[in-house]
Amino acid sequence: MELPKSKWEFITEGSKFILRLPLLYLSYRRNAPLNIAPLSVDINITDRCNFRCLQCRGAAADYQPKDEIDTITMKKILDDMAEIHIPYLTISGGEPLLRYDFVLETIEYAQYHGIKAGMVTNSSLLTEDKLTSLVDAGLHRIAISLDGATRETHDLIRMPGSFDKIMADLILCQELKRRKSFRLHINTVVMRQNFRQLLEIARITRRFAATAFYQPVGVPQIYPLGDTALAPTTGVESLVIKGKELDELAVELRKLIDFKKRYGVVGDLNWQLRNILSYYKSLETGRSLIKFKCYSGFNTIHINSDGEFCSCIFMPSVGNIHNTSIKEAWLSKEYYHHRKLIQQCTRPCAANCYYPISFPSLAYEFLFLPLKRRLQSQFQNGRDENVMPPTIEERVPCQPNRKT
Repeated sequence: MELPKSKWEFITEGSKFILRLPLLYLSYRRNAPLNIAPLSVDINITDRCNFRCLQCRGAAADYQPKDEIDTITMKKILDDMAEIHIPYLTISGGEPLLRYDFVLETIEYAQYHGIKAGMVTNSSLLTEDKLTSLVDAGLHRIAISLDGATRETHDLIRMPGSFDKIMADLILCQELKRRKSFRLHINTVVMRQNFRQLLEIARITRRFAATAFYQPVGVPQIYPLGDTALAPTTGVESLVIKGKELDELAVELRKLIDFKKRYGVVGDLNWQLRNILSYYKSLETGRSLIKFKCYSGFNTIHINSDGEFCSCIFMPSVGNIHNTSIKEAWLSKEYYHHRKLIQQCTRPCAANCYYPISFPSLAYEFLFLPLKRRLQSQFQNGRDENVMPPTIEERVPCQPNRKT
């Protein structure tokens, strides 16, 4: 969920979301969409990547990338989205900028349909020329993956030299945002190697006028659907937070929530941040401690690079975009069956594709807290040296890559 950038956006987008909630609740009860479409389509346009990150399935030596859809198929996806009024598209990978021309054409076509397109990137291939062209084409938001507040931590998880490149690219984004309108997000995977730096990452986010999003390591896909006795976290044991570290994680999350209440730079709901702790506790105890109604079968569609799509990233395919339209799949018996399985799902999960259908909690997040922050800022003079991060000059030892 994105924070509004203006009063007008708060009124228009907020009204749409509020009107959607009763229909979403009734759709969940009936297990059939009642005049609602997904909020977003999330598509991996490539499985290829120039990084080998610790938490990624693509880091395995035997990993084989899937085939990739072409421009004609991508335009069909966008046509389908426009037909049933899906407002958001998220382009990810792999590393999507390995297909830069494809991304540029996709964003231009999305803009033509009035669809807000975003992209998730490790930023290693980003340049001033590419970023400017993407924004001019209609890029609505760019999310840069940052997994540490220091060079040592981030580069250990990602790739040597990537932290300095990201800091330079954040400066580049900050400068471009003064002339052009787009959103800047910072995505962090919370794991054993970096959970003590979550607050520092939020401070970096605030420095660059961005929005931070946090999610844990994606473990549950290795378990069969409906398993209540969870198997060992094969392949990611070194990344999982457990034992006494869970108490430390609880402290760090409380600090992060307090920081969010004060400055509002974190896009996750407080409820979602607390779920990160419950998620890792679930993995340790072997049973899910997270109690929620998952609406992913009504909120999102995930499309793989080969055109296979599903209702949830942990579910099998419900079809292929080459021979089935999004609308046909959305109303199909297969999707109906998937929604039934999702409602019965007992796996621990902390993915951000669902929200609580709770007017009090949403009003607290999007009405009370923003109003409180605004009132506090009016009475605050100067900077609070205890919470401000080091200056950009102290953190960034290099200059951005300006040209292609």
